[in-house]
This record gives sequence, structure tokens and C-alpha cells, in this order.
Amino acid sequence: MNVNPDIATRSITRRFNFHKVRATMRALDWKWGIGRKAHVPSVYELRVEAERLIRQAIQHGSGAISCGGFVAEFREGYVHLSFELDRVFFR
Repeated sequence: MNVNPDIATRSITRRFNFHKVRATMRALDWKWGIGRKAHVPSVYELRVEAERLIRQAIQHGSGAISCGGFVAEFREGYVHLSFELDRVFFR
């Protein structure tokens, strides 16, 4: 299935609660090393990073890409964005 990256990114980021993610990061004092000084990212910075990951996941074709707590997955024509505090895999 062919997915338009612009439409998918807009649709997901419009519905994603970046304010909740930022509130969680502030409560945990979770900082990103952006620029000269590590800080809790703004909602804008969170959105930009999420958009980048969504586009990369779609461009890659299949699988998941993660950074800074965000996980963007693209599988079988479906795109998914989550913010995870803990993820454990065992094979």
C-alpha cells in the first residue's frame, strides 16, 4: 500500500497529544541535548522530531525508528506513532 508521507504526518501529529508528552518529560526531568544546553523540549520541538521519525519510517518501507522516547512504525501500509517510557523485547 502506498502511503503519502505528508498526509500521514499531518493526520498523526494533529491527533497526537504533544502537551501530555511534554508534561511527562517535565515531571521526569527528561531532557534532550538540543543545541548548546540540554532541556525539556518544547511542544514545537517534540512535533518536529515526531514528523521527522514518521517520514523516515515511511521512507524506510517497513519497521520502526525511535529517538528520544518516540517510536514511529510503518508496517503493511499502517503508520503508528507512540511515546514510550519503557520497552522490552525478548526473542
